[in-house]
Amino acid sequence: MKILPFLMTAVLLSAQPIFAQENAAPPATPAVPADQRLDLIPTDAPRLPAESLPLIPDAPARTPKPKKSAPSPPSILDPANGSGKKTKTEIADDELRGRIRFREAKTKAIKDPLIQSELGRAQAARTDFVKREAMKSYYKLLYARMTKIDASIKPRIDAALTQSLHRLEQDRLKPSEGLDPQERRERDERE
Repeated sequence: MKILPFLMTAVLLSAQPIFAQENAAPPATPAVPADQRLDLIPTDAPRLPAESLPLIPDAPARTPKPKKSAPSPPSILDPANGSGKKTKTEIADDELRGRIRFREAKTKAIKDPLIQSELGRAQAARTDFVKREAMKSYYKLLYARMTKIDASIKPRIDAALTQSLHRLEQDRLKPSEGLDPQERRERDERE
């Protein structure tokens, strides 16, 4: 037990130079005359001014297109040749444009105050039946307004309306019906 303090003191004293080296300044490099330095780039090599070499080229270099030996089928190159077939790329492009136009029309229609009030009424409904009916009204107004904004996407709008109204149907449960407050009291009294 008496040796333990000696060992701890020895460890602390030996660790002291390590900490001292961390705070010390790096050793100064001796100045070497220019004629005795080893340069990696020879001084007689031609040097270009830095302004003449851009780091990033402005435009990629054009590569010449290879010449085709045989013409491609006309249905792929020219859709106006009478075949009426569209390529997969054209179909995908039309689909994307249709979705973009749908979202733009929906964004414009949602800003309508009448549609916003109908959505607020649906969100404030207390019963499922009233909420479903208000949501049906909201979707009908929304999609009618979208049709007025852009009639060219009417098939897509009609499909979205059908899908939205279908989600609100009760398929697995007996449909609930709205009760008047008077009918509700009478029903509660019977039970």
